[in-house]
Amino acid sequence: MGMLSRRGFLVLSGVSSAALAFGAPRAHADKVPEPPAGAHEPFVHGYSASDLLTWRPETDPFAAHFRSRVPLATRIPAFAATQANPALSAAPKLSVVSSDYGYGEDLFPRRHYDVFSANTDRFWQYLDVYSSWHGARTAGPSHDWGVVNLPNPAWTDCAHRNGVLSLGCWFWPRDNNEFDDLVRRAGDGSYPVADKLIAMAGYFGFDGYFINQEASISPAQATALMAMLTYLRHKAPTIYLQWYDADLPDGTLDYQNRVNAANAPWLKACDSIFVNYAWSRSGVTDSAAYARKIGLDPYRSVFLPTDIEDYGFGQPQPPTDPRWVFPEGGTAPASYGMFQHSQFWNHGNYGNAVTPEQQQPYFRTERHLWSGPNENPSRTGRLHAQKAGSFTDFQAWDGIAHYVVEKSVIGSLPFTTRFNTGKGTGFWLAGKQSSTSPWASASAQDILPTWQWWTTGSASADYDHSLAYDGGTSLRLSGNGEVRLYKTKLLLDRRTRLSVTSLGAGLEVGLAFADGATEWVPVPAHPGAWATSVLPLATSSGRTIAAISLRVNGVVHVGELALNSGVAANPLQPRNFRIDKAYFSGDTAELLLAWDFEPVWYYDLRSEGRWLGRVLNDVHYVKSLQRTGPSTPVDLVPVAFDGTEGPAARVGLNWPG
Repeated sequence: MGMLSRRGFLVLSGVSSAALAFGAPRAHADKVPEPPAGAHEPFVHGYSASDLLTWRPETDPFAAHFRSRVPLATRIPAFAATQANPALSAAPKLSVVSSDYGYGEDLFPRRHYDVFSANTDRFWQYLDVYSSWHGARTAGPSHDWGVVNLPNPAWTDCAHRNGVLSLGCWFWPRDNNEFDDLVRRAGDGSYPVADKLIAMAGYFGFDGYFINQEASISPAQATALMAMLTYLRHKAPTIYLQWYDADLPDGTLDYQNRVNAANAPWLKACDSIFVNYAWSRSGVTDSAAYARKIGLDPYRSVFLPTDIEDYGFGQPQPPTDPRWVFPEGGTAPASYGMFQHSQFWNHGNYGNAVTPEQQQPYFRTERHLWSGPNENPSRTGRLHAQKAGSFTDFQAWDGIAHYVVEKSVIGSLPFTTRFNTGKGTGFWLAGKQSSTSPWASASAQDILPTWQWWTTGSASADYDHSLAYDGGTSLRLSGNGEVRLYKTKLLLDRRTRLSVTSLGAGLEVGLAFADGATEWVPVPAHPGAWATSVLPLATSSGRTIAAISLRVNGVVHVGELALNSGVAANPLQPRNFRIDKAYFSGDTAELLLAWDFEPVWYYDLRSEGRWLGRVLNDVHYVKSLQRTGPSTPVDLVPVAFDGTEGPAARVGLNWPG
């Protein structure tokens, strides 16, 4: 994406090497083969011009399985007193263009995987906009690369849960697509493809599109594209469009590496621009100044990104050192971006890592990226100067938390987290292991700690994949000191209750109030098994919790942390639960399940105590149900936002013979 402007790579038939990278993700020769998809497993696919023009959810293969039903959460206001770095401004935003699960070789990405070796991001608190860049094959028999691909709905679930916009991707060039078909105007003045893009975003539940128009087109086609995007934005003002700094308004592919008079006309049709990577120090200030000149807020309209894919931690000067956006001791004039931060996953070939121990180096790299070389957002900043060409030298990287303020959506009750990262080597329910099969599903990720890890004294924290209360992980604390966990804005009343499910001794909960005081509440010891302690907060009625901490002395696992109003939600039993399709192979079966949707936290699918999946939708795919008798029951359990389970609905699968 934009490689041509940085390195003068060859252009073949108008397609840069970056475009080829978009269309054909790089493979790892030694990658452990991913378990094959089920014969009838739903998959996310791309869309050609003809697909877009005729799109309807009723005829789109498996469309219902790729909806995100998680609403976009509202973030609480910035509060400097609880920031890891109180001096940081909350004005600059962060836009990230990257991969999702890391399965670049998978031509038809899925919502969830039956592997541990899939990437799930754990630092949504710094992002404002997330978009895909990679291609997706069309569903038709030719399996061409589509012009438009959807964001993976599991990642939209995760993004929305954390207040982050999730964007699909428009990428040109693509094989076997006519550009004129995309921008054709109907006799009534409408743009049929734009209308379909609006309808698809609404149906699938995402927020807009990253427009990566990275090949020259004719002036007439460029004019039509701008008119179509303007039409789309005016017809659907809530849809967010981000333009990549590639084509000019006359259709010429010419990266500007800044916002100027040449590329700014696209900002009349789009909300923001993702500048190409060869920006300079002057390019930062000039871009912000030009945005203000044309009446735009540079923090909302201009994103200057770091190219992680090519340079990792070893950012050269020029072109993409984040210190040029965030001058030390100064004010950032515009917003920031990253391209392919998941390249750390690819670079280390962690798709080949099938155990938590094998993935620990990546988990550390992830913390280095976001929290800095000390893996602590309160102690950011590089430890030595950069070394040319060092992709993995994290000590020469300040950390995103050095520049970008952490955000939170925890502004109302109830709030419940089980510290579930969205993947696991097994699955636990109410403290008991209900599955020993590996899995990965970003849809099942909880709101994770705001700071990873803001610790004092000898305290340390991490996710433990070997033990959980609910999901695939628990929070393991050790040492002696404080672990600052969540940024909040929670107004308490006399009914508010705090509950902590833990295993071990020597734990306290710290409540930092907006009035500046911090109070510590001891948690009873539970050394032998998971137990839940309910801690009334009536004496703090009328006060607002601004941050939640834990203080540890020893080793403690925390399986759940919850604040609620003291009244259980009692979700209703799901209605019309049914098996739409069943496909048998010996003593196993693939199932396509459906039910009537109601707003809950999530639905769990279980069979005789074995966990089968977690989703917020009205359909679900089960890859392998094991036969247990002439009829095998499947339960659908609704779970409210306070963690209360409602009565299950049940269907039975009758086996042939």
